[in-house]
Amino acid sequence: MSVPERRAMVERPGETLSVRRQCALLNLARSGVIVRAGHRRRRSGHERRIDELLLKWPFTARGRMVFELNQAGHGINRKRVQG
Repeated sequence: MSVPERRAMVERPGETLSVRRQCALLNLARSGVIVRAGHRRRRSGHERRIDELLLKWPFTARGRMVFELNQAGHGINRKRVQG
């Protein structure tokens, strides 16, 4: 059975089995299974703020981004911004 066919077999949310278990049984990577919009992981405050700053200033340097986030009280370093 092809990978797309196996992905189509995964029930979201799983009635009797979790998505994790279904993927294991079907030999699929969970990252390849699309999760519905209502089940996305929650983003932290600094991740939302990074998105807002990138929309406001698309070509902002990392240092400026770190400065803005630290001014807002997020206590974050350049590695978090780059990742």
